[in-house]
Amino acid sequence: MDKPVVQFIIYVILLTIGFTGSVAASIPEPSLSLPTLPQQTLETRYQAIQDYFENRAMLFLKGRPFQPWRANKARADILAEFDQLNDWRFHTWYVDPNAKTLISRVDFIVAQDLLEKGLFRKPSYLAFQYNQTDSTYNSSTIVLNNFRFLALEAPTAKTLRNFYLLLLNHRVTQLVRLTAATENGIERSTPYWLDKTKGDPTTGNAFLNVPQVASTNPYPVRYYATDNWFDNQSIAPSQLLKLILNVKKHYDPNGLIACHSSNGTGRAGTFLAGFLLISEIDRQIATGTAPSAVDISIERVVMQLSLQRPYMVRKAEQYVTLYRLVDLYISQMKK
Repeated sequence: MDKPVVQFIIYVILLTIGFTGSVAASIPEPSLSLPTLPQQTLETRYQAIQDYFENRAMLFLKGRPFQPWRANKARADILAEFDQLNDWRFHTWYVDPNAKTLISRVDFIVAQDLLEKGLFRKPSYLAFQYNQTDSTYNSSTIVLNNFRFLALEAPTAKTLRNFYLLLLNHRVTQLVRLTAATENGIERSTPYWLDKTKGDPTTGNAFLNVPQVASTNPYPVRYYATDNWFDNQSIAPSQLLKLILNVKKHYDPNGLIACHSSNGTGRAGTFLAGFLLISEIDRQIATGTAPSAVDISIERVVMQLSLQRPYMVRKAEQYVTLYRLVDLYISQMKK
């Protein structure tokens, strides 16, 4: 009798007398935690977003002059620059920014699935459709200067589970919180951190233990927070610089930084712009550029971010803060 036939007969006999129960029991139970997205899927998505962004930059930024950073620029000049930037980006996002009913340009349609599901705090601050992180949460995937970020709104009680799943599914490695739970008696974020944080978030030596689906083992994310950036107004440049340097100290080139304010636009945009500016200063100085000769443009960085999420750096005071942040860091580099 052929060997395969003999093996099959033996298998049938084992099934009949029940021996396979003990064999099956020896196979370990599979993990019930969420299987996160494959790295290949994430990399393909990042590349697609990079291409989409570069196409938009060619259409809306190419050939336009950017104001260079100058040390100790007068406040009035910074505010005038911000007004011009606002006019520029409003005409970029909308067919007619002065119309009673705004119509998006085709390149900047907001995420329709998030709109239909009501997954947003305010409709004006919805992610653009082309680079929304996924269909479950108001988050934008930002790719710029070889960095990758998620800029997202703060979770509500309704969206908290989706928030956790987003952090887990995209394997976020660092999370930056820029809003308190309440400001002026208005809820800005559900206080998800209260019973899930270990360490000191102001120093970057803290982790948020993100709950995993059907698993008792949490997913740890390095966690940073400030409650000193109150109600979208100015934060001391020294405090912002300290926060940025803490995040940079633990930065993993293969990781992913998620940053949220209340709506994921004003404060989140200012933090990300500051992070990118400080990183570019470090890069230039590392190549031998003198601090006094650093060539950067705050306007360029904010416009690049504005092509990837609306209203990044939303307030004039936030724009002023970026200038003073760079002033402070360059002055420290000269010592």
